[in-house]
Amino acid sequence: ADQHDYSDERVWASIPFAPWDADGAITDGGSAIEVPVMVLTGDRDTSTDLEMVTGMYDPIAVEPRYLGRFLRGGHFSFSPMACEIGLESDNGCGEDDLDLERLATLTNVSAVAFLESVRGVSGAIDQLPTDEELVWLVD
Repeated sequence: ADQHDYSDERVWASIPFAPWDADGAITDGGSAIEVPVMVLTGDRDTSTDLEMVTGMYDPIAVEPRYLGRFLRGGHFSFSPMACEIGLESDNGCGEDDLDLERLATLTNVSAVAFLESVRGVSGAIDQLPTDEELVWLVD
């Protein structure tokens, strides 16, 4: 199979939400990542389940790298418009799933803490949220 180089020197960090492995085509592609990465996913995601996400996360060798799991988050928790139009109520949009505004706030704080730490701001990564709904994989 042909491989393509989609690198871009302007990219200095990456924060994928509930990433998809293209049916296994890019599962080990994480080994080619050269910028700091924070992956966010939901334990209730039925589109890109935790096994798929960790399969892409594990080969990432660059540091820093973080994996945050929302215990009551689903795939559409990261794109609430899908919930608004009723796309799949059982994949992050259900009544028992994490409140979308709370998830968005935790996601935003996490992203800013991560990006500012990558930019070299002292103590920024210490601002990662510690919440009963968000679990961080620590290597």
